Amino acid sequence: MNEELKQWFDKANEDYCVALELLKTGSYNGTICFHCQQSIEKYLKAFLFFKGEEIKKTHILDFLLNRACNFDSDFCNIETYDLDQFAVDIRYPGDLLVPTNTETNEFIEVAKQIKSLVETKINI
Repeated sequence: MNEELKQWFDKANEDYCVALELLKTGSYNGTICFHCQQSIEKYLKAFLFFKGEEIKKTHILDFLLNRACNFDSDFCNIETYDLDQFAVDIRYPGDLLVPTNTETNEFIEVAKQIKSLVETKINI
């Protein structure tokens, strides 16, 4: 595996694993969702890098999914449930957005789905 691709995937896995560990605590839903969003973003960027695409600095998952759809239709029907709202702003005081346990579990499942799909597509 190309070293840069490995780094994208390793960073994505780190965020995914942090989300899973925090989920065990039953607390910190906002932080869990942040790490879900970050992992999905990096998994998608790993896939796009694998396909030879230039990686743009963006946190917009729908943009990245649409680019991935240009290469593989399996990415076209994935629902991200507006996870972008947890990308950066939720990390600052004053944000009143607190995801429910149900939403948090949905976001974990989306991250798991995209992780699995990208692993399959880049043969990991």
